[in-house]
Amino acid sequence: MNDNPLVDFAGLPRFADIRPEHITPAVEQLLAEARQTVAHLTAATDTPSWCNFIEPLTDATERLSRCWGVVGHLNAVVNTPALRDAYNANIPKISEFWTEMGQNLALFNQIGRAHV
Repeated sequence: MNDNPLVDFAGLPRFADIRPEHITPAVEQLLAEARQTVAHLTAATDTPSWCNFIEPLTDATERLSRCWGVVGHLNAVVNTPALRDAYNANIPKISEFWTEMGQNLALFNQIGRAHV
């Protein structure tokens, strides 16, 4: 079991274990992993396929989305000052990542080459 419940994807979210101090480390870890995956996929010279391109990209972004979905849910139902601060501090990071994804020409070109 991972020490940070936001990066433990073994089962259902461990809502009772999540603390505001878990948010930033989890978001930063998952952003770094997703960016590393995107960098690897956009640098690859193999013909992109479902297995070597779509699945790894989906897995990396799904982990980030799952974490952020849990954080957003907690912010909506618990909304303590500490949780709200951690949530608000990470919104720009999440927004920046998805903007990067939407404007990543190398990623777009690889998707265009994919044989799925």
